[in-house]
Parts: sequence; C-alpha cells; structure tokens
Amino acid sequence: MIRLTRKELYNDIWTDTLSKTALKYQLSTAQLKKICNSLNIPTPSGGYWTKLRLGRNPERTPLPDNFDKDYIEIGMAEETHPLANEAVDEIGTKAESEDALKAESDNYVFDKENKLSFINLERRLAVEKICSNALAQAQKIKYTDEPSNKIAQQEKKLAIKWFKLNKIGEKSKISLQSYEAQSHYRLDHYISNPETRNLAEYIGEDSLNRVISLLDIIYNALVKVGGTPKIGCLVSVDNEIVDFLVTEKQDQIDHELTAKKVKELETYDKEKLKYSYRSKPRIRKYDHIFNGKLRFSIGAKIFSDHRNIKLEDIIDEIIIEFIYFSHYKTTVHNDIIAEEERRKQKAIKDEELRVIYNDEAEKFNALVNIANDWKAAQTIREFLNFIASSKDNVKFPQEWIEWGLKKADWIDPLSDREDEVFGKRKHADSNEKKH
Repeated sequence: MIRLTRKELYNDIWTDTLSKTALKYQLSTAQLKKICNSLNIPTPSGGYWTKLRLGRNPERTPLPDNFDKDYIEIGMAEETHPLANEAVDEIGTKAESEDALKAESDNYVFDKENKLSFINLERRLAVEKICSNALAQAQKIKYTDEPSNKIAQQEKKLAIKWFKLNKIGEKSKISLQSYEAQSHYRLDHYISNPETRNLAEYIGEDSLNRVISLLDIIYNALVKVGGTPKIGCLVSVDNEIVDFLVTEKQDQIDHELTAKKVKELETYDKEKLKYSYRSKPRIRKYDHIFNGKLRFSIGAKIFSDHRNIKLEDIIDEIIIEFIYFSHYKTTVHNDIIAEEERRKQKAIKDEELRVIYNDEAEKFNALVNIANDWKAAQTIREFLNFIASSKDNVKFPQEWIEWGLKKADWIDPLSDREDEVFGKRKHADSNEKKH
C-alpha cells in the first residue's frame, strides 16, 4: 500500500502522463481517472503533451486546494485503492465502456518508443532524428513552394487536372459528393482501389498546396528510412505497401437556389394546379463545403487538425505510424502465412491419419471376414460329422456329406482349397463380395 498526497499524485500525472502513472501504480487508466475525478485532481489532455513536445510550454491546470482529504492510499499488486475497485464495479469490464474509452483518448499520448520498439536502437535513433528534422521543417513550411519529391510533384499535377476536369471552382468550393449520390460508394471505391485514387477527390482546391507540402515532407522523410512513395496514396516501407487517405472535413450549409432552379419551382407552382401528375423538381437541401481541416488516415489510425494542433505539429507521428503500420502489416502477413502453413500441415497430418485409419479398418474387417469363414467351415464340418455318425440318418446320403466337406475346405482359410465351380475364395472380402 502506497500513501500519496494529492499534490504528489498531481505532479506524477502532469509529469509522466496519466497512462504512465497508472502503469506505475498498477492501475488501469480508467481506474486512475476515476480516482482523480473523485479527489478533484485535474488531468492533462492529449494536446498538452504535444504542445510540451513542441516547446510551447503549456500551462498546467492548478490543483484545487479546497478538498477535505489531502492524501490517498493506493494498493499495489493484489490490493487496489477502494475508489479503483468502485470504478471497476461501476463500469464493469471497462475495456468496452464509453467512459473508459473517453478517459484513454483524453489522455492519449503517441508513444514513439513503443511504436518503434521492433527496430534496433541504431535505426530507431536514426528514425527519430529524421522525424525531428521533418517536424522542424513543418514548422517553417511555405505552402507556395514547389515540392521537391517527384511523387509529390506528380500528385499535384494529377490533382490540378482533376479539379479542372470536374469543374469544382474556387467560387463554390462545393465537394463532388454534393453533385453525386449521397451513398458511400465513391469513398469505399476510392479506398479499395489505389490505382484509381486521386489525391484531390476528397479535399478542396484551396487545401491542395498544404496537402502537397505535407506529403513532400513525409515522402522525403520516408525515403531516408528506405521507403518508396508511389502514385495513388501508397508508400512502400520495408517491402510492405502502406496505403493512406487524406480527406478534408466539410461543413453543412443551406443550399442556395440558382436562378434556373428558382424558375423551375415557379413553373411547378403554376402547372401543379392544372396537372396533378406534375412532379416537384428535386432540389437538395444542403451543400457541403470544405472547411480546411484535414484528416490523415493510415490503417485505423487517424491524425486530424484540431483547434490548437495541426498536422504540421504531429508530422513526426505520421511518419512513425507509416513505419509502424508497415511492420504491423508484415506481422499480420507472416501470421497469415504461418496460419496457412499450420492448416496445410494439419491437413497433411489429417490425411496421413485418415490413410492409417482406413488401412487399419480394412485390415480389421479382413480379419473379421477370415475369422467368420473359419467359423463357418468349423460349423459345417461339425454338422456333417454329426450326420455321418448318426444312426437315424436316412435323409442325407454319404455322397452329399462328402460334397459338403469339400465346401467346408473351400470356405476354411486354413485349407484355402479352390472349388471346381466357385474357384478361389477371397476370405478377406465381405460376404457380399464373396459370392
């Protein structure tokens, strides 16, 4: 049992993050969050650590003084703080609780060390240096500069061409989704078909230069760690293809009627009085305009612009995520291969066992059939000998008895005599196959 003052726990949380402090005292993040809430101890948000890493010296939320209890006792190993137990009882499994998930996300810190734990120290230090340089470059980024990476240059040209072909102009800045069906087909198709992807499909034209500038930094950094960017939002890292998605958030606004649509409505209002079958013009209620906030998705991980943090501030995390996700895909791929090999070996083993079983079953059935023949031969001989020795036998002549004894020799596997009519008897076969 550890006894801490509220001030000591407050300092731990604001020095080592909520998740690391929870690990230190052998609690879950949700349990520690519950304790902090109950003791009125403020906790930092994820943005606090990002600002601190960027050297912005963010302010801590002061620890309130007006609280009845100034210390707490936290159990280690088998024992736990009673408030932690209460938290578990109240929330249950916690892993599936919305409160727990919120507690984890509010205090989430991108763990570089854990993300890069699979590579050796020398390469990890090299990657961290490259990421640090990319972060510094992103802080001085000029969106008007032309990209130096060839793939980024090609992506920009294709995007500009796409904007022209689809006639999404600077005046309206309305996304293509407003003109086409509101289903998710296009986005699903875009994600699942890299060869048809165009960077411009889900960003506004005003954001293009910023997106290209970010990609230029990311691509150049990944090249330094052995990566190879490809057209279609793809990067080959450690021989594994990693695809990503850049989208721009949109605001919903009321749709403004064009002069043409106004005229169509006026015509409809006049004609509907005369023609009951006249259908009303289809006019959408809303437009969706790009708002400049970008989302960068790699697998299930999403990096987004927020009020105080932009993608430029976490570009090093994006680069690390590419490397990590490549390793993750390789691990999954290897696991799939290993599982397929396991299934293959199991199938071979099962087939071997099946062959052994069938062979054994065939030998056993043959044994039973041979034994049945021997038993039948003994039964026939015993019967015929009894008739031959019987004084009352008048029905069965000696000739018939001798014939029967020959048949018994034919049936008997030990005699194995060939019959003049039936030929050689196959003693191992079933009765259905013997005649």
